[in-house]
Amino acid sequence: MSSTYWGPKFAGAKRVVAAAAASQQYTDLDANHPAYAAVNALSSQNIIKGFENSTFLPENPVTRGQAAAIINRVLKKDASSLNAFKDVSPNYQFANDIAAIRESGIITGFADGTFRPNSNMTRAEMAVIIQRAFNLKNKGVTAASTVYTDVSPGYWAFNAIMVMHQIDTTSIFGGSQYRSSSNATRAVFSAAIYNSMNNSR
Repeated sequence: MSSTYWGPKFAGAKRVVAAAAASQQYTDLDANHPAYAAVNALSSQNIIKGFENSTFLPENPVTRGQAAAIINRVLKKDASSLNAFKDVSPNYQFANDIAAIRESGIITGFADGTFRPNSNMTRAEMAVIIQRAFNLKNKGVTAASTVYTDVSPGYWAFNAIMVMHQIDTTSIFGGSQYRSSSNATRAVFSAAIYNSMNNSR
């Protein structure tokens, strides 16, 4: 994806997430899962939500609309207009969230005037939008070989991806590959938000 998709950085949301409750909230998320603490902490603050059958579905992908909603549950922004994109109706459940983060400069739409709220978000896109939402900085990593073998310094999301690694306390972003083009799952997105809330500066 072209870097023109993304708007300028937004400095905000400097909050600290409380430690996750010891009890297990979801039947499909074991305490040994690397995103367990992140998911439970965010769930306790109603930043991310599970399903009626007490499942979380950690490997399900996050859509662009869902990503906007989750981020705005932290930022708590209101949009001045809900007519941000031609494919997002003012009646759409995440219309305010999408319009608000657009107005805040965190994200823009595509060249055709769409936002594509039901498309899945990639891990690269996730890194960039979260870095901008929380004003996170790359602490001087310039050689991808020391972090991820599949992310070169010239890659458009390089700095944001390095930040995801630097602030990680969950081990979700460990390993030798980042898999930029893979979908951001609910577990991965939760970990990224959790890490960012605890490390924004």
